[in-house]
Amino acid sequence: TPADLAELQWDARSTLADDLIPALGQSVAELGTDPQLAQFRGRPELIGLFSLLSSWDRQMRRSSSEALIFFAFTHFVAQRALSDDLGPLLPKLFDFEPAYALKPLRLALRGVKGTESLIGTERNLVLMGGLADAADWLKQRFGSVLPPVMKPYQWQDVHSATFDHVLGGKWNAGAFPVDGSVGTVNVSASSMVDAAGKIKGSWSARQGSLFRMIVTFDGSGAPTAQVNFPRGNSGDPGSPYYGNAHDNWLSGKQEHLLFGRSEIESNLAEKIHLRRDGKFAGLAQFGVEGRQSLVERCGRRVGVNASCHFLPPVCRSPDRRVSVRRRAFRLDARRPGRPVRPPRRRRGQRSRSCRAARKGGEAVRPCQPRAAFA
Repeated sequence: TPADLAELQWDARSTLADDLIPALGQSVAELGTDPQLAQFRGRPELIGLFSLLSSWDRQMRRSSSEALIFFAFTHFVAQRALSDDLGPLLPKLFDFEPAYALKPLRLALRGVKGTESLIGTERNLVLMGGLADAADWLKQRFGSVLPPVMKPYQWQDVHSATFDHVLGGKWNAGAFPVDGSVGTVNVSASSMVDAAGKIKGSWSARQGSLFRMIVTFDGSGAPTAQVNFPRGNSGDPGSPYYGNAHDNWLSGKQEHLLFGRSEIESNLAEKIHLRRDGKFAGLAQFGVEGRQSLVERCGRRVGVNASCHFLPPVCRSPDRRVSVRRRAFRLDARRPGRPVRPPRRRRGQRSRSCRAARKGGEAVRPCQPRAAFA
């Protein structure tokens, strides 16, 4: 059902935990008998951390203390197990793609042939040492190994999704606490260390769900979709639609996606009109006035289903990409879907409007307007 699919998309269960926590349980069980683990026997806080992890639901939720403990534990175990083999490459792998860095460790814990040397006879030492390293880091970062009762540390204290823009400044959206991690369906991969191996203050995820969509069909076969996506439809920071969809993406709330022309026009917020010469013709807000003008000016080339945006002189068609630059085909609105070749001109011959512009010396539109359809 759509509800089941929405729950699946929101799932933050860590598959890494399915490999590491049972293995850690075996090491804790041998704490009193394995001579390699003698250095950890006087540290009851390690047993406390394992107790939290063993009763954890393994969901990487932003409000979870166990998620933070586990993620730190995972990184320290990987460093102990793989540093000798990968050397300075390991932190670079973590920084580039954490899943790649953790894969050899997971294969070794599963006993896959050819990976035995990664842990070998020091399996218990690697796992308990990683837990001890995590405890030391928690003490240094939060002042307490175990999460305080009154104000426990949480996954969102260090983990977030970052939305940076290439232009920086006002275009950057900032960082937002999110669920998920490496190896979760609701993915939000991040690294505890940078490319130099230094522990970072915050673990920003730059990978995640671009959008989440659930599509069904009604009795007539018409599609019905629910969707959420980060930020908004507009790329202008001054627009009310620059970030209006972001809260739904953060909370996992789905909204109905409009398909038909009638339901789109009944929910219309604004419409931008284009002139064929690329000049701005006006903006109609909260209405459908001027639809015929829109079709006449832009849809004449691409058909009545064209949607136009003011990136002069650019029109967009939902059907196909068509460029009207130079000698390319264009679409004829009278015969939808059938390309028509524009009339030929002799070499060196310019269009009538171009000749008029050159003769009169007026700065009008370019001789070859850069119009593209997408």
